[in-house]
Amino acid sequence: MGTRAAWAALLVAVAGVGLSGCSVGLPGAANPRPAATQPAFVPSARVGSQRIAASEVDRRARLLALLDPSVAAAHAVTRQTASAALDQLVTESLLLQGNPSPAPASAVGQELASLDQYLTQTYGSASAVRARERALGLSGADLAAFVRREVAVTAAARRYQPAVTRAQVEAYYSAHLSQFRLANPEVHARHILVKTKAQAEAILRQLKAGASFAQLARRDSLDSGSASAGGDLGWFTAGQMVAPFSQAAFSTPVGGYAIAHSQFGWHVIQVLGREAAGTVPPLSQIYPQVQGAAQQASDRAHLDRALAALRKRFPVRVQGANGGGKG
Repeated sequence: MGTRAAWAALLVAVAGVGLSGCSVGLPGAANPRPAATQPAFVPSARVGSQRIAASEVDRRARLLALLDPSVAAAHAVTRQTASAALDQLVTESLLLQGNPSPAPASAVGQELASLDQYLTQTYGSASAVRARERALGLSGADLAAFVRREVAVTAAARRYQPAVTRAQVEAYYSAHLSQFRLANPEVHARHILVKTKAQAEAILRQLKAGASFAQLARRDSLDSGSASAGGDLGWFTAGQMVAPFSQAAFSTPVGGYAIAHSQFGWHVIQVLGREAAGTVPPLSQIYPQVQGAAQQASDRAHLDRALAALRKRFPVRVQGANGGGKG
């Protein structure tokens, strides 16, 4: 995990069910329900020899609501969210019983910090996060236990998720070309950022005289992020850059130079490539993106097979909330 998107993905990653569609409320809008009482519809389960109590399901539903500010505290635990929480806990129990994986303290600390950052960004301030926790009847101990378990589950799942090979990436690309079709035009460009127009014009004269763009970028560019890569900005759409830069880059032919002024300074730009909307870039151009998509698909397929096998080793029996003792 470790990122805002990764924590948000917990809403759907394991159970496949999010908390969308519930009533919206402000953080802290409801009083916490006493932890000892759960609604009658909250299910419990037994996974192999391990029991998942209704109180655990109730707590997980509240933790998922903490991750999703669109859910009112008063509606954190519903039939839908309790079912989603139970699905997550069952899946996690299967993985941890099938491959017990301790949660390294260092990783837990990193993920706790990541979760704290995500929550602060989501709710706007630490005090708002604490108010939301109180409204949901949660404590710091609940969050620490949640993170510790998620770190262990992630480690357990990795056993069933081998890295994809280049051949698999190529096969995925060939079978999913439409997935990578560009919705908007893209340009590949590099730039050298300087303070004044005179500096930009001097650099442009050097480039036209045969100087190395990459060497000048490493030496002169104020954009330290791209300077180390010779000024290369990779591929981008018009909306990903400030307007003056985009206008210059998208109106310059491939191989050509342009100068643009923005709030950051003066940019000397060279356009290295261009792709029209509706085209599918070659694999070499988007390999990391395709590799990520192929890995995600592979992970899901391997995990589904592993969970099917684990259910045979550790039978699942759900009780209550329409589960009625079914396996």
